[in-house]
Amino acid sequence: MSGDLIKIKYDDRKIRRALKRLAAAGKDMTPAFRAISGVLADATEQAFQDEADPATGQKWDDLADVTKAAREKRGHWPGKILQESGTMAGSLVQEHGRDFASLTMPAEIEQGAIMQFGGQAGRGRFIPACAGNMILRLMPGLKMAVHPRVCGEH
Repeated sequence: MSGDLIKIKYDDRKIRRALKRLAAAGKDMTPAFRAISGVLADATEQAFQDEADPATGQKWDDLADVTKAAREKRGHWPGKILQESGTMAGSLVQEHGRDFASLTMPAEIEQGAIMQFGGQAGRGRFIPACAGNMILRLMPGLKMAVHPRVCGEH
């Protein structure tokens, strides 16, 4: 027995074929990213509807009294906090591809950028960035997902 070898034969062709199919499926993630971009769009639409953070459910800060008065004077109050004209909510662009999913807002919509990244708002007020809700990264290459959320005073 000391000179005998134990030989084990295993046919791994099925496993190799399955791994090749899995690798091929992972090259084009369009269906998965289409679904992800839909989830981003739905969550953001719901955030505008509920006026709340889509991740935590925390209600957006109320508008300042002076802002409410100015909007009422223009015929836009009572109303939704971030929907005086509907420009911001209606400007979201949903995109997806083989290796990304995104929900973005055109750069010319300054209010959206200020809500996410912070900056000077009306009447010289500063709105802080919403760092916890700016970027959702599910996979390398995933573009920024914008979820409007009001942080701090406005």
